Amino acid sequence: GYYQKSNGTFNTQNYDLHIPACRASGSCISRSGSGWQTSLLAYVVSQEAMPAGLAGGHVTALEIVRPLCKWGAKNVAKYNFLQKGVAEMHCMSGLKGYPERAPYDKIIAAASGEMVPEAWLEQVKVGGRIVAPVGSSILQLIKTSDDPPAGGWERHDYPGFVFVPLV
Repeated sequence: GYYQKSNGTFNTQNYDLHIPACRASGSCISRSGSGWQTSLLAYVVSQEAMPAGLAGGHVTALEIVRPLCKWGAKNVAKYNFLQKGVAEMHCMSGLKGYPERAPYDKIIAAASGEMVPEAWLEQVKVGGRIVAPVGSSILQLIKTSDDPPAGGWERHDYPGFVFVPLV
C-alpha cells in the first residue's frame, strides 16, 4: 500500500538519531509515520535506562495522517514500547508540538517547512535540540538560554536533503 514506504532513508535517520539522540532520562517528540523512527528512539531510550537503573526517557510521536498513525502505532506496539510507556502515539498535526509533555530534550521533524514552528521553540528545554528539515537542509538548533535578547540558540545546518512538506 501507499504507506509501506518511508520518506526517511537510513542516512537521514542516522542524522536524527546521532545529533544526539534522546537519552535515558530525557524526553523527545518525533513524527510517527510508519513507526520506524519512534521504535528506534524508544529502543535507544529503553536500552540506556536498563543498565543504569534509570526510569527511562520517553518518546512522544505525532502523525497527521490517521491511517499512517494507526499503522505506525501497530508497528511500535510489536516491540511493547507503547505498553511499557516508553512511547506514545497521537494522530494529530505536529505543528503545535505536544505541550502536555513539554519541555523536551529533543524535537525531531521528518517533513520540511519554511521555518521551525514557534511552538517547538517554546517546548524545547535549555540544552535541548530541535532537528528539523528547513528547505534543503537539516537544521539543528540548540537552546542555550531562555533569554531571547541573549540570542538563545546555536544553529547548525547540514545541507543536501529533500523531504516531504510539513503540513
